[in-house]
Amino acid sequence: MNIAKSLSAFPLLVAASLFSGSLHGHAAELITSGHYDLNVAFSNNIGWTFNWYNFADNTRIPSRQIDMGMADAARTVVPASGFSALGADPGDPVWILPQAQTPNITFLGYRTDDIDPTEITALFGTAFIGLKVTEVRGSGPDRGGFFSAYQTGLGSPVFQYTSADGLNSGDVVAPIPLGAHAHFNWAFTKPGEYQVKFEAEGDHKTGGVTNGSGAFTFFVPGGMTNLHIFDSGHVSFDLGFNGTDLELLIGGDVDGIPNADDNKTRSPEEALFYDQASDIDLLVPASGFDFLGNPGETIWAFPQSSDPNTIFLGLNSEGVTNGALQNDSLELRLIDVDGPTNGNFSFFQVDSLGAANLFMNSGDGIDPNVDKHVFGANGHDHYFWAFTKIGRYRVSFQLAATNSSGTPITSRVYETQFGIGDLPGFRDDDGNGIDDHWETRHGFTSPADPNADPDNDMKSNLKEYLFDTDPQTSDTNAPVFLITTNTDNSISLEIDTKEGRQYRLMYSDDLRTWLPGSEKILGQRARLPFLDDGNGLIQTPPTNRFYRLDISSP
Repeated sequence: MNIAKSLSAFPLLVAASLFSGSLHGHAAELITSGHYDLNVAFSNNIGWTFNWYNFADNTRIPSRQIDMGMADAARTVVPASGFSALGADPGDPVWILPQAQTPNITFLGYRTDDIDPTEITALFGTAFIGLKVTEVRGSGPDRGGFFSAYQTGLGSPVFQYTSADGLNSGDVVAPIPLGAHAHFNWAFTKPGEYQVKFEAEGDHKTGGVTNGSGAFTFFVPGGMTNLHIFDSGHVSFDLGFNGTDLELLIGGDVDGIPNADDNKTRSPEEALFYDQASDIDLLVPASGFDFLGNPGETIWAFPQSSDPNTIFLGLNSEGVTNGALQNDSLELRLIDVDGPTNGNFSFFQVDSLGAANLFMNSGDGIDPNVDKHVFGANGHDHYFWAFTKIGRYRVSFQLAATNSSGTPITSRVYETQFGIGDLPGFRDDDGNGIDDHWETRHGFTSPADPNADPDNDMKSNLKEYLFDTDPQTSDTNAPVFLITTNTDNSISLEIDTKEGRQYRLMYSDDLRTWLPGSEKILGQRARLPFLDDGNGLIQTPPTNRFYRLDISSP
């Protein structure tokens, strides 16, 4: 058997031919123990700088080289009372780097010893600064997670920062005397990456205010799922019953993969239904659709009729046989919707006379006994899936039915994501194809030129971003892409994904025609496995095959 692979990052190509093996990337090191400080420095000659201070060897490490990780020991649960500012309910999991030194957990504080006190105006003989949080984003917040920093004592906890109620001028530690070193409890309520932007501010001796910002990344492992992007083709929520339990899966066509419908289903938690806002914008009609908003307002909807610009999304119960459930029916219930401020979700059909049949609407509150759709066994139908604001939505559903013995049954709660012009873990306000946080983290004070190569290592800034390598350090590393030949002649492939990059596996049997071997996948910092055995997205068993990994901005 002959196997080859290559890594393709738009607009350049890096290739390596081998039978099996891996390429290892040079990404940020994950720190899960030791004593570190978030270090803030200022001098008039250099300005503001931000880095990690390692007490083990008294070194200052650029923030782009280290991510602060949560070891298993950092996981605990929210107490019964007094901690609502965390943004999670009592009993929910929370990951905390504690203010007191604890074995096997990073001991993390802040430090201002590197600020030149003669440059900052003193008050009562002591120079001070303020340190605020101005932005928290990443796959953790996209999952509904919040970042907090607080201190505990004999009374109630004192929160210095919390993103749970939105960030404002109150999310600040001030005044901080220069030469200070202090510790917080650093808390995170969901798995994922948290890209936190801090801003330091002080009164300069010249009479003006000086400030600067630094980006730091925290990572909470566990529960990370690479998201399979569905942005075209015929896709459905497959409603199922296996004789005991109700099940909900995502099935359907994948663009360019003929047999995907027959061989691949996904958990809703692995799916992201996405489109550019301009492809699915509609105006609220003059009458009959007031649940969407005022006539003439813009909403965004995946349509109930097939449209080549977006997904054709429906419900499918063809796997539920007649007689398996009472009345040959089951209910799809809306449980929760979390999205942008004032963003609501509606699920409805328009009949042959143009009237709306509304089944679910989060705009007037959610009641699963009202916001539901009764669907027959062995059926298939399509609907409008509508949203009132651009952004990301996490929508939760549950199935309910009565089995043939007369016992009511419900499924677990399933959560899936919808993206309207916005994708989890990726933000590109300057439109250069490079994530804004990555630019800040690597010292770009203005939008990075995607074609420039400041470290002269033959990788442009865009390619450095796609591979998550350092644009300021010459290297030739690439993401992990591991190929293994199994004893049954199948091929296992593993790819290490990075936050917010889009991946797609391609294959060829002749190096002339390349075919997609996977959906489009939005990386979530998790290893992505593939199996090429002729039974998945690739139709025929491997004999003489080449693989390519396409990496791009979402």
